[in-house]
Amino acid sequence: FRSPEQQFVDILRLRRIRQLASKEADAANMYAHRMQIHVALKGISPPVWRRLTVPAGITLFALHSLVLAPAMGWHKSACCYQFQDQTDGALLGPPGDVVSSKERHPNWDCDDLVYLNVKGYAMLDDRTVRLAQIVRTAGAKLGYVYNLGMYWEHVVTVEAVLLPPLPSIPPLLSQSPPPRPP
Repeated sequence: FRSPEQQFVDILRLRRIRQLASKEADAANMYAHRMQIHVALKGISPPVWRRLTVPAGITLFALHSLVLAPAMGWHKSACCYQFQDQTDGALLGPPGDVVSSKERHPNWDCDDLVYLNVKGYAMLDDRTVRLAQIVRTAGAKLGYVYNLGMYWEHVVTVEAVLLPPLPSIPPLLSQSPPPRPP
């Protein structure tokens, strides 16, 4: 039996999943682009921040495990994490049913996973959501928390959306060389 509050959260999650799916086609046009992002740890003096360039099509799981955690010096699998969409407050990260799921999330063994159920987190699976589905323009922000126990809160700000890198084009022969002697 699920309480009315849990049912309400379930409805909100399903609604958000549908919204993200509808944005998939628009966001797909941006996947080849790159984004210059500024990541700042909140509440720390002197400021701790990083400026990074990432593919717009990167999943939020890959953004955490391959980019943000290493860049900030966090141990990528030691603690749990979450992203928060700043437009509607939706949480993205290891899904709440990760402990009982047969298909385990790569971060299922993080030390503070207990906070997912204790605090009632209901997160959308970050393996299925790409950065460009959440933020698309310069100035857009995304919340990122590493370690749900210590709650290291970061702000990820898109500073620039960069055009896709040019593909490497092999040299083309524009003139034929003179014939070789026999």
